Amino acid sequence: MKKIEKKEKAYRKEKLEVGLQNKNVIICSDGVITGTEMITACREVWNKEPKKVIAVSPVFSLEGYKKVEKEVDSVIKLIVDKELFGASQYYESF
Repeated sequence: MKKIEKKEKAYRKEKLEVGLQNKNVIICSDGVITGTEMITACREVWNKEPKKVIAVSPVFSLEGYKKVEKEVDSVIKLIVDKELFGASQYYESF
């Protein structure tokens, strides 16, 4: 958690944190393989008491999709691939 807080501080600089309470929050990724990063982001957002959390990615592995869908209100995706090993499989230039 310290690593995340350090990165957040560096990213935000002097900007105030955005309030998420009672808002619909969309969390995006270029590809979800294990689901770990997306789930971590979703859980952090849930701590801010949003109205809804929506996960979005053009491509999910089957494993990642099954894990993420349990953590959010809805998932928006184009492809769920049971044999996905890297998001770059679906990009011409990654």
